[in-house]
Amino acid sequence: MDPGLKRRYLDALRRTIAQLAQDSYPYRARRRGLEGTVVLSFVINQDGRINHLRLHQSSGYTLLDEAARQVIEEEMRMRFRPFPQGLNLSQIEVSIPIRYQLR
Repeated sequence: MDPGLKRRYLDALRRTIAQLAQDSYPYRARRRGLEGTVVLSFVINQDGRINHLRLHQSSGYTLLDEAARQVIEEEMRMRFRPFPQGLNLSQIEVSIPIRYQLR
């Protein structure tokens, strides 16, 4: 197994989630100037399905916490692409920080 394969897969997952989070930054949170980092934990299965989604660390703002959860549940439809050939794992436990930052 290529040792960088898992890292590249998870990097792509993180980039996808970060982009979706910025694209769906809640209007009310923007208007109120809210920023923060939400950490979500979940298990991603070999077929790309996401299970056991939970809030690992709050941003301190319910609006941002819920928006982060919606990125996974609605924008990604609880799914990412399947593991690449050669990544011989049945699942990966993931904890991903999602940063909401006004630009």
